[in-house]
Amino acid sequence: MQQIIYDFFHNIPLMSALISTIIAQIIKLVINIIVYKKLDLYLIVATGGMPSSHTACVGALWMSIVLIHGLISTECAIASVLAGIVYRDAVGVRRQAGIHASILNNLTMRENDENDPTPQLLKPLKTLLGHTPTQALVGLAEGIVVGLIVTLFVFS
Repeated sequence: MQQIIYDFFHNIPLMSALISTIIAQIIKLVINIIVYKKLDLYLIVATGGMPSSHTACVGALWMSIVLIHGLISTECAIASVLAGIVYRDAVGVRRQAGIHASILNNLTMRENDENDPTPQLLKPLKTLLGHTPTQALVGLAEGIVVGLIVTLFVFS
């Protein structure tokens, strides 16, 4: 068991991805404090916003794999495809789902009207799901930088 734990924490690409994800989530928290002057700890686990922690994660994973195994490795090919899918999902499908949720919220939510006996049964849908292309690119760049630092300096 001790060897499994040791191996887990010495898997450089995995640690790069995890560290980059944590840093991206902390950056979201800091941006919220600076812009809105408010501490919202939910942002540590929230999706959406600047920067994308999903693209940061795959960017760090990709960079570590490139540095360890090279650009022509099978591992790099797998990480590249994964990064492309995650980026496309962040700016495409998840972003559109958030826009749809916003529209549905506007259609289904109404002010409490004491003359309307129909109870309001629906909770608002979460609208901050995806990212703008800029948010996803900043996350990807942050991940690549973190992957570079972790691979070359932290675990070298």
